[in-house]
Amino acid sequence: MFTGLPEYPWQKLKPYRAIAEKHSNGIVDLSVGSPVDPTPEVIQKAIDSSTNAPGYPSTAGSPEFRAAVAEWFKRRRGV
Repeated sequence: MFTGLPEYPWQKLKPYRAIAEKHSNGIVDLSVGSPVDPTPEVIQKAIDSSTNAPGYPSTAGSPEFRAAVAEWFKRRRGV
């Protein structure tokens, strides 16, 4: 059943991992989605503050978001 399927792509990249790990900035492993870097404090605070606001967000977006989009269209499209 699985004989016609291509090889998993990460297996083909495996030989290059050792080279990448020697790089001064290390390696970013995106194969599984397992984060290894700490979550920035600004994101932690945003998540923390949103936990006290149950329910769905406004479908129209916040006034700040709508103003930012309108300003972008004004600059970008002259609308």
